[in-house]
Amino acid sequence: MPSTQQKILLSAETLFSEQGIACTSLREITQHARVNLAAVNYHFGNKQSLIVEVFRHHMDSLNKERLQRLAKVTSTNQPIYLEEVLRALIYPALKLSRDQQTGGARFVKLIARIYAENNEELHSFLAKQYGHVMKRFAQIIQEIMPDMPARELRWQLDFVIGALTYVMADFSGHFSNSENPESGVLSEADRLVTFAAAGIRSFQPSLAQKDLFNLGGNTAVPIINSIQEHGKS
Repeated sequence: MPSTQQKILLSAETLFSEQGIACTSLREITQHARVNLAAVNYHFGNKQSLIVEVFRHHMDSLNKERLQRLAKVTSTNQPIYLEEVLRALIYPALKLSRDQQTGGARFVKLIARIYAENNEELHSFLAKQYGHVMKRFAQIIQEIMPDMPARELRWQLDFVIGALTYVMADFSGHFSNSENPESGVLSEADRLVTFAAAGIRSFQPSLAQKDLFNLGGNTAVPIINSIQEHGKS
């Protein structure tokens, strides 16, 4: 039987994903969880802290697995391949998004909701808490591709995360494999890794682009940086 804290987290995640964060009140959450308001205040303090805990619940385990897979790739004396690094980034997220038992699919809906809301405190928390994960991946890819300017690599990783988020959301329904979810995730990951690696390797900066990077251009940081573990450098 779930604890009071677990019931509140589950209800909050469900309502946030269905209605959005701004449109969901603590009273609605307590009614859905069948607890009183005092229980929310006791376990989480306020709505913003509850929002943070909903994200932490999934993001901690997701990024732990990402870093473990990356460490395995980089811990041998063998050459490190770009595809292996990207797979360590992509596969755990796709697996989470197809996991109905732990609420991964519901969490993806919540991420999509975040795009429409400007919760600066949440964005700041995600960047501070998980920014080191993307920085670590960027560091390894920079070692594999030392000629790529750091600013361009940041853009490339934004594109990879954008594509990953689209596949995770699966709005069209043609990515998931309901008959064999595990096989479907592996297939999705392989396709996306191949696509992402080809895109990153294809970068050939022109002289004009190099001048732009040197002058400090290309400084915009899309919102996805905050949502998908990307800290500001």
